[in-house]
Amino acid sequence: MILNPTTLTFIAGGVCSFFGPYAYYQQTKLTDIIALKEACEAITRENDRLAQENIRLNETVGDLSSTVDKLEDVEQALDVITQTQGQSVATYAQQVKENENIFHQMEKNLRAN
Repeated sequence: MILNPTTLTFIAGGVCSFFGPYAYYQQTKLTDIIALKEACEAITRENDRLAQENIRLNETVGDLSSTVDKLEDVEQALDVITQTQGQSVATYAQQVKENENIFHQMEKNLRAN
């Protein structure tokens, strides 16, 4: 009774009906693993690219910092020049007035003689 060919057929059919979906499940897992590996590689490449970009940007920031320092020095020098020019103009105007007064006094002295 147990070795009946019909019983063996049903058992073989049951085992096969189990292994078919199980093989499909295993195949989809393998496909998922391959897709995850590819995604991991893409992320690694992007991470490396961003690390290089970060290094380049840090160097650029350093260059810009030194440029800003130089520009601040130039700004201070221009401020000093501007203040000096303002004082020089005021001093020049005062000297012109003094020279005018001296000139008028010389004219008076010349007329008096």
